[in-house]
Amino acid sequence: MPIILSRYPVAYHPTPKVACSSIKLALYELEHGRQFELSRDENGTFIYIHDSWRTEYFSPISVQDSYYKFAVVRHPIERFLSAFANRVVYFKELDEKHLHGLKGELEGLKPSPSLSEFISELHSYRRASPSIRHHTDPQSLFIGNNLAYYDRIFCFKELGEIANSLKDAVGAQITLPHEQTGGPKLSMTELSKKQLERLSDFYAEDYLLLADFYQAG
Repeated sequence: MPIILSRYPVAYHPTPKVACSSIKLALYELEHGRQFELSRDENGTFIYIHDSWRTEYFSPISVQDSYYKFAVVRHPIERFLSAFANRVVYFKELDEKHLHGLKGELEGLKPSPSLSEFISELHSYRRASPSIRHHTDPQSLFIGNNLAYYDRIFCFKELGEIANSLKDAVGAQITLPHEQTGGPKLSMTELSKKQLERLSDFYAEDYLLLADFYQAG
């Protein structure tokens, strides 16, 4: 389901690794009149913006015509590389500590995989880690299969246009921070032809959905 504001008629459908942290922080400030502050719960666990504003897979809002509905899309393989760099390399979500105790077919899965190993065993790593699965799931699961539902679809490179668009549409004033930058910067040029084909097949539904924005390979 989307983030639906009460102060402004705005509905945002976020997708992991498509600037959703930055947009959530900006919309939180717009909705509450103050910046989001990192805090801890009674057990000392940090409460992040995603914990305060949880979203799930796509579902349309019930009153569509009165809301400005938007989403941001990204080249599927560039998004995948960002997920690997941030979640696997930077946050180490596939290190030995996280993979300890796996059973059955996943028991021998190699911790802290290289990019090549991660691509080769993608389905197994996705099964082993809910977070990895969430961050590599196709964009279609988060934004739906009908882009005509939206008032505006922004490409990842058009993030700077969101503020002006919201101002023009509903009079909302936001500033986008830059979040989730941890991890190496990876390029599609580092991938072999076979790896590109494997990932293009995995994200075939996204490429079909986003054909007006991105091409496979």
